Amino acid sequence: MSKSLLPRISCEVVLVALVSLIQAHAVVEPKTPEAVIEFSENKMKDCRAWTAKVGLLLAEHGMPVPSDGTIHWKQPSLVRVDVSTMMFGERWSTLIIIDRDGTAWEQQTSKNGIQVRKCKWDSLRFEERASVGMVFPVTQSLEIRKLWKAMSKDYQFQIGPEETIEGQPMFVLLGTLKRKDIPKEMAADVKSIAGQARMVIGKKNGFLYVWEAAVKWEPKEEQPYPLGQSTGVFFTEVKFNSDIKDEQFQFRPPADVKVEVLAPIKDETRKETDDGAK
Repeated sequence: MSKSLLPRISCEVVLVALVSLIQAHAVVEPKTPEAVIEFSENKMKDCRAWTAKVGLLLAEHGMPVPSDGTIHWKQPSLVRVDVSTMMFGERWSTLIIIDRDGTAWEQQTSKNGIQVRKCKWDSLRFEERASVGMVFPVTQSLEIRKLWKAMSKDYQFQIGPEETIEGQPMFVLLGTLKRKDIPKEMAADVKSIAGQARMVIGKKNGFLYVWEAAVKWEPKEEQPYPLGQSTGVFFTEVKFNSDIKDEQFQFRPPADVKVEVLAPIKDETRKETDDGAK
């Protein structure tokens, strides 16, 4: 009798072990926006480097300013962004580099010549960084926890329907503007305020592919253009652990160009000029 039970007992043991193994490795999807952000951090923490195409769309009062180009990122915090921007019928090119010394460089080239600015990146608060230069909102995507914290101050988020980007499933976080009160300086002209935000994060790799934030004001009187502001950053063709040479993150300003130095003082940015020496 004991011999006849051996095959059955063995099968039951194997089945229990198999179920336990599957449960141990089962992927439990995050149930809250905060959990999605934590998932993203955990997934991306071991990434050595990545490259992508990047699009940036800024708009103010119905006037869009689109930019597109490439971005390179490498541990610990090296960044290179090369983009082209169409503004007022003219194309500008912008190069942003954050080097090993923690200096952020911005070089803008237009028909009027070359302008170069720099600042110590860590000396700026996260919220200040987007205002340093027109293309700098792209760099806010690199620190998803700080971006999430900043956006959560203004928007109430929930998990939205799944989306797909380049064949990959995405978590979608949808935000609604929290504030309903009208700023005092706008109270005479605006009767209501509304806004939406969106963050799109890869379910497999945790990468932040899209973030958008928009605020619209409904005027008391008809206006010739919509009132509002929006920012959108979009990444495509992302390649992880790319072999990127350190030389990509080095910058030397042109010898004949003066460098504008930006340094924060409280909530403002002080501008100085030097000869370009670091």
